[in-house]
Amino acid sequence: MPSRQHESIVDYFCTEYGFQRNHFTRSLKRAVSDPIFSLDQSGFRYIPDCYHMDHDSKAVIVIEVEIGYPLTDDKLRQYRHLWSAVDCTEWCLELLTVDKFLKVRHANLFDSLTYDPDGVNTLEDDPLMVQLLGNIVPVAA
Repeated sequence: MPSRQHESIVDYFCTEYGFQRNHFTRSLKRAVSDPIFSLDQSGFRYIPDCYHMDHDSKAVIVIEVEIGYPLTDDKLRQYRHLWSAVDCTEWCLELLTVDKFLKVRHANLFDSLTYDPDGVNTLEDDPLMVQLLGNIVPVAA
């Protein structure tokens, strides 16, 4: 069961930036309507904490909040398979992790087979993530 802090961080991204938390696989299949893409063949079986489909940039941005439950090697392997399936289309998949201090990191899925939380770039250091997240307009209050 996710902690209250975990849920409040997910709520923050959903409220402030329009991320979604439900129906990930259905939304992904609808967005990436390419005959090459097969979510079933990717073997992906996780539900991300929240996600955003940027139709203009053709990017799927997935956020995993790491409070109490860091990304496991198995979960990273699943994201690699999902990335490979999405990469066969015109879309791209970006995995971001968020800690309890709201520090957003771009998880590099392919530099190593194990996840190194100190080895990922911060958002400010990654021009691709700045560009992708720059297209997400905060929800008006």
